[in-house]
Amino acid sequence: MAGNLSASPVPGAGAAPRWRLALPLGLMAAIAAASHAPLPVGLPGPSDKLVHAAVFGLLAALWFWARRDGSGDRRAALAAAALATGWGALDELHQSFVPGRAADGLDLLADAAGAIAGALAARAAARARGA
Repeated sequence: MAGNLSASPVPGAGAAPRWRLALPLGLMAAIAAASHAPLPVGLPGPSDKLVHAAVFGLLAALWFWARRDGSGDRRAALAAAALATGWGALDELHQSFVPGRAADGLDLLADAAGAIAGALAARAAARARGA
């Protein structure tokens, strides 16, 4: 079972397949790489916050999909929002050490709002599909 990416961590437990972790982990790596650039792509006004909300909303939706096993949608949504928001907090902390970048509490707020919205939207979509 060690090399089987489609297997559940616990046989018969109904856990989501491990390969689903690739998408949220890949997005997390992309966020970290973008945050390490000394000069960010400048977006005027509130556009920056909308990008933060959209990216972290997508991250939460991907975590929901990766963790969902069908039995605990509420728990999966909560975990997805927490993981995405936590990554946003670490991202802002990381940016405080990157020359030309700074941590911004409003960015973290946008990250959290997006993460919550993304997790709730993913949960609502899963319930609407009956999956």
